[in-house]
Amino acid sequence: MGLRTQLKPQGNEFTNTATAFLKAYLIAEIVNGIALQKVPPAKWLGTNVILWGIATACTAAAKNHRTLLIARISLGIFEAAVAPSLMLISSDWYTKPEATPRFSIWYAGLGVGQIIGGIVSHGFQQVQKSSSFAGWKIMFVALGVITVIIGFATFVLLPDTPMQARFLSEPEKVALLKHFAINQTGIENKHIKIKHVLEILTDVQLWLLVLLTILISTSSGVITTYSVTLINTFRFSPPDSALLNMPSGIVSIASTLIISFSIRYTSYRWAYVIGCCVPGVLGGSLMSFAPKSDRAVQLTGIYLVNTITATLSVIFQWTASNVAGHTKRVISMRSLPEASASVISLVYKLFDRETRQPTSQPK
Repeated sequence: MGLRTQLKPQGNEFTNTATAFLKAYLIAEIVNGIALQKVPPAKWLGTNVILWGIATACTAAAKNHRTLLIARISLGIFEAAVAPSLMLISSDWYTKPEATPRFSIWYAGLGVGQIIGGIVSHGFQQVQKSSSFAGWKIMFVALGVITVIIGFATFVLLPDTPMQARFLSEPEKVALLKHFAINQTGIENKHIKIKHVLEILTDVQLWLLVLLTILISTSSGVITTYSVTLINTFRFSPPDSALLNMPSGIVSIASTLIISFSIRYTSYRWAYVIGCCVPGVLGGSLMSFAPKSDRAVQLTGIYLVNTITATLSVIFQWTASNVAGHTKRVISMRSLPEASASVISLVYKLFDRETRQPTSQPK
């Protein structure tokens, strides 16, 4: 959309902005772990979404690499609160079997974002370009304003716990407490228990889930982030590349909802995780070995890789369901986004360098 042309990043500066976002995300997760133990999760989520929207709008003010870097770091800080907050809130409302499809519904927002993002990007690329206020700047401002509005709605409307829900009567609250008491995971406790922190370090289950998250994010995180850039290398125009990325969102939504609602009735989370990785492996193989001139096959490969993203919603719910104690749940839920962010940040620089080098063979 002309951002590189106007800001003129040198060398790896453009990639460094992506890496800086994830580094800020990692550091902010530590703060989130403490904050979610002390403050109401819905209020914390709403506040961060508001600030996230402001940071998005302020990205339009970037004039060089340094100012773009500041905007990206701010986005990383505020986005870090989203996944842990949603995981914590969702697990407080539903039993373990009920939680999986609910997690998938908000996690499917990633796919919805890809679809809407393609339409929005294509639309704003039609805006008459000017040196003062280009299409990409207008897009950031518009999306930032919408995000701020959603943040205010979250702050006002979303209850922190079922007991604070204004739309539930007292008998309904009692019935709900009895309903999800079977979870045996607790609801809310504002005291940080050191014992729970130490238990996490020796919990083999959590270390395996972290390893699983890292392995999945290595493929899905990088490919989905750079999918539009890859499509553009297949000799499609930038507006067409934005539209052609939309099926990736459809694949992500469909795979997320299918496996999550299937787990609701059949369990066997591990089997569905493997099942989603198989099309992803096939997609990666098509991207690696199919002729680059065969654009249809390359596009199919990109779309298939997006099935892997569905596995993260299962892993998030897996963690929320199997960990008891408020302190332990908050910290363990935070470790998974940290793991995926750290791996993606390490791979970004190499991947971007490879996609920018002219070559006769696909990397």
